[in-house]
Order: sequence, then structure tokens, then C-alpha cells
Amino acid sequence: HALNNLKPINFFTMPTGLLMVDQVLGRIEEGIFS
Repeated sequence: HALNNLKPINFFTMPTGLLMVDQVLGRIEEGIFS
């Protein structure tokens, strides 16, 4: 849901997309599912 049902690879072409993916992965590592 955090990535609007898009695959993370879709975001790697956008600078802001990389930040979004990084934030989601950080939440998963901390056990906070978005």
C-alpha cells in the first residue's frame, strides 16, 4: 500500500521514488508495516 501497489523497481528511475522505497524498507526493518 505504501507504494500504491507499484513494484519498487518502478521507483528507481525517480529520485523521489528512491526515497520512498528506502522509507518503506526502513519501516519493514523496524516492524512497522505501512
